[in-house]
Amino acid sequence: MPSFTVLSALLVHAPGCSGPDVPAGAPDDAARRTESVPPPPDPATDQPYRCISDAGWVELLNGSSRARIFRPADEGGGCTDAWPSRQSGFPLVLVAHGNGYDDDQYEYLASHLAHQGFVVAMVDTPIGGTNSGISDALLNFWGALPDWSDAAFVGDQLALVGHSRGGEGVVRTAQRFHDEGWSGSVEAVVSLAPSDVEDLQMTEEQVPALLVMTASRDSDLAGRQLDGGFTQGPLERTGFMSYDRAPSYRAHLHVHGGVHHGFADKVTLDDYDAEISLNDQREITKTYVAAFLRWQVLGQVYKPFFTGQWSSAVVEETGVDVGVQYDDLHGRALARFEGDPHDLLDKIIADSSISFEQSLSELWGADAVEFPFSSPHQTEGLEVRWDAEGTLRFTLEPSDSDVSDFDHLTFRIAQLYDSPLADGEPLALTVELMDNQAVVDGTSLAHWATIPYPEMFVPEQLEAKSSETVVGENYTKSAMRTVRIPLSVFQVDLQQLYSVRFVLGTPGSERGHISLDDLTFTR
Repeated sequence: MPSFTVLSALLVHAPGCSGPDVPAGAPDDAARRTESVPPPPDPATDQPYRCISDAGWVELLNGSSRARIFRPADEGGGCTDAWPSRQSGFPLVLVAHGNGYDDDQYEYLASHLAHQGFVVAMVDTPIGGTNSGISDALLNFWGALPDWSDAAFVGDQLALVGHSRGGEGVVRTAQRFHDEGWSGSVEAVVSLAPSDVEDLQMTEEQVPALLVMTASRDSDLAGRQLDGGFTQGPLERTGFMSYDRAPSYRAHLHVHGGVHHGFADKVTLDDYDAEISLNDQREITKTYVAAFLRWQVLGQVYKPFFTGQWSSAVVEETGVDVGVQYDDLHGRALARFEGDPHDLLDKIIADSSISFEQSLSELWGADAVEFPFSSPHQTEGLEVRWDAEGTLRFTLEPSDSDVSDFDHLTFRIAQLYDSPLADGEPLALTVELMDNQAVVDGTSLAHWATIPYPEMFVPEQLEAKSSETVVGENYTKSAMRTVRIPLSVFQVDLQQLYSVRFVLGTPGSERGHISLDDLTFTR
């Protein structure tokens, strides 16, 4: 991995890097933050269908395919088991359980989605299933659905939700659904604490929208496989990587203090490691799964729940820290850091107090040497270090200087665990834009996002059994979060933008070490 320590005096006059002199940035003004439209009904409590029906186990094709079904119900004259009058074409959600879980351990989620207007089938999939076996069961149920007496009420829109190995299995199901030409359309896929055994490569046609949810105290995020003797094995892949490979609308929520079983109605000894209540984790899960499906399947305005603009009352009430990543991949990239790192040299100007390097391999692979297993991301990115105040500036190509048609500057960022430059405090820095007339305006990162130092977690049950490694270091993740800053807060000419600049070493973060990725102008 090559490393570049760049002196501004050397680069200011370098080819492709010339530009206007840089005056002092304007002071922050929090009052300039853009006003948002009122949010839609909170998906934590909103129930478009007050009445639902537990249809019990529905068996199709002479019992060869079965699922427990929850659905909307009629409320005329009080709740009944009848379907809502004069309505049909309800979207179907197929739920796949994880290995070691039961089909009906997701009733909390299924019943909530039924209140939102979905028919939800918790499908009986093979115990100890593989991606192939899980997808076989889900596709067989979909194909057998006409055999159900109430099939006429179900439309051709489909969403897939899975947990653990089921979270990977639903991705495989979406791939096969497209590739094998099944009738209907998969509108969204939700993976809860998914495994990543097969490194599934997705296309936009196969998976048009993906939501991944993970929990910080999930043993599957340990970055290693645990055998009976708790010795260090091969690097274990995680749901972070599924998110990084998603080709289109994608969102990732990292629930701090949660555990693997908190996504299901199951309690094990591992749950004693949870920092938050299992009920709080499930409330957050059902809320954001509902918001994602109402956005992607029903076309309702819930996107801001995944961009950091809005949050559900359940997050505010519980105080749970939920790290959000979101990217629709349809913006104008300033720097995604994929490919030849020398392409960056014409775009980046750094002061002598700042060093940076582009990871030539996936962050999780490169990070495993210096910071053991702490970066879970399967993407190339930029690592930036500083020990005094300085700036890191990205210059725009003249052909890309007009960004007036975009709404936000977006990037992913994280503090790196166990760096000698880390101070354990939330990250403080200023983001500035400069136009071609040398007008500069900036805003504090703290106005838009909190980038905490990674949570250090040592599982009580493993600590005493581990003699060769500090297990907690493997659970601690340098998880990136997405920051979206409205371009309207910057008082510069967005039709003639020259650069985006990060002011580092500001009070509160005099030293630091971060990973940075996906600098993009988005709508």
